[in-house]
Amino acid sequence: MCNPQHYGIFYEINPWMHVDIPVVQTRAKTQWQALYETLLKLNVNVKLIEPINGLPDMVFTANAGFIYRNQVWVSAFKSHERQPESEHFKDWFSQEGFEIVNIEYDLSQPPAFEGAGDTLVFNNCLAAGYGFRSDISVYEHPFFKQLNLVFCELINPYFYHLDTCFCPLNSSLALWYPDAFSQQSQRAMRKIGQLIDVLKMKLGDLLVMRSSLASTLSYLLTAQLLIAY
Repeated sequence: MCNPQHYGIFYEINPWMHVDIPVVQTRAKTQWQALYETLLKLNVNVKLIEPINGLPDMVFTANAGFIYRNQVWVSAFKSHERQPESEHFKDWFSQEGFEIVNIEYDLSQPPAFEGAGDTLVFNNCLAAGYGFRSDISVYEHPFFKQLNLVFCELINPYFYHLDTCFCPLNSSLALWYPDAFSQQSQRAMRKIGQLIDVLKMKLGDLLVMRSSLASTLSYLLTAQLLIAY
């Protein structure tokens, strides 16, 4: 996790971001602290990375890289605003003892890849998102082929990362928003487990749906944690 000390909307790289709608810093910090303390109470081993001034989106630490066993593929961010994050995340992974698979890569150059924002392990498969933030070519590397790859093409700019529209709840059950994906990807994804559709709405209602989905996910994931611990 990364403290939201420097979090804010200073640029626009997805349809949800608007520089004229600022972050309420006190609320962000309160919400982050509440989540952090809840995880600690549940005996979750939480690792922190130091926030960096000028890199507000470091708070989205799922985007830092994809970890499999003790190896990590560090992210190479699509947008130039986030590209400086890569070196900080690479240093953190190295200090934590992870083997960095793409250590020789120039992380400011393609192929773009945005970590666990676009890669999720589900039912012994790797759901591999691409289309907006990650390039499909990155998955040609043998590191990603340790799991059965299921390609998930994202086609709706409001769902630019895989984790905004696909959420595994356990090893074989997941929530998803099917219209975020191409028809071919929908067919492939339906074969790997039980998928629960979220309500389909008009594009103008997506903000409401996204808020409701976030609340639902929060409830379900909290319930999972309480059951697990």
